[in-house]
Amino acid sequence: MDSLHDLFLTSLPDFAAVDDGGPPLNEQMIVQAEERLGYKLPSSYVAVLRQQNGGLLRRCHFRPRAPRADSLSEFWVHSFYGIGGEEGIDAPGPAFSPSYASMCISEYLIEMWNSPNVGVVIFWGGHAGYLLDYSHCGRTGEPEVIYVYAECSPKTEVFFVAPTFGEFCEGLSEYRTDGTKVWD
Repeated sequence: MDSLHDLFLTSLPDFAAVDDGGPPLNEQMIVQAEERLGYKLPSSYVAVLRQQNGGLLRRCHFRPRAPRADSLSEFWVHSFYGIGGEEGIDAPGPAFSPSYASMCISEYLIEMWNSPNVGVVIFWGGHAGYLLDYSHCGRTGEPEVIYVYAECSPKTEVFFVAPTFGEFCEGLSEYRTDGTKVWD
């Protein structure tokens, strides 16, 4: 689990002062989130959220070790959503529409961006996001990580990222392909 440490920024850039994660995680929050989402969260995701319940990542560049045909050569993820609180993935959806108000944030993002309904959103930015994909393992198994791209396309594109959330975190780097640090 050492690869799951030091993922988050400890001091936030000026532009990110509001992205410092949710409330400290406890067992009740995990149980409530899993009940609300309808999925068992991977132990590696819970371990990361125990360190910091979501927020801006220090290690945010990912290059698959052996890219598959349904993958890309590199990925960028800026933060992970936490659970609980007002902005966790299990928080109620926006109240501006009765149809969205009954959803949690993860469900809302999946529906809003015409994403495949295969699991739980762990980050969404703009027209693209990352999901824990339970389609091959069932609601209690170990999900894959996928990237969903919904921008300017008649159809949403889905790309494989990593076989597990833990492997995704292991592959995250604070360095760009050219060797420079992401946050320098």
